[in-house]
Amino acid sequence: MSINDRQGGCFQPLSQPQVEEIHQQALYLLEQTGLTYEPNFAGSLDIFEKGGCGLDRDKARITFP
Repeated sequence: MSINDRQGGCFQPLSQPQVEEIHQQALYLLEQTGLTYEPNFAGSLDIFEKGGCGLDRDKARITFP
C-alpha cells in the first residue's frame, strides 16, 4: 500500500463532547481570568475596548465577553 492509498482524517484522540468541553473552558478562562498584555501592546487596547472587552489598565489585563 502506498501513501496515496491511505485514508486520512481517522485519528481522533478526543471525542466531540471532549472538544466542546475544552472550548467552553477556554472561553470561561478568557472571560473570567483574561490575558495579561505587555506595555508595548497598549496602542491596540482601544480595538479590544471597542469590541466589548474589559480592560484593567492597572493590572495590564484584558477580559473577553
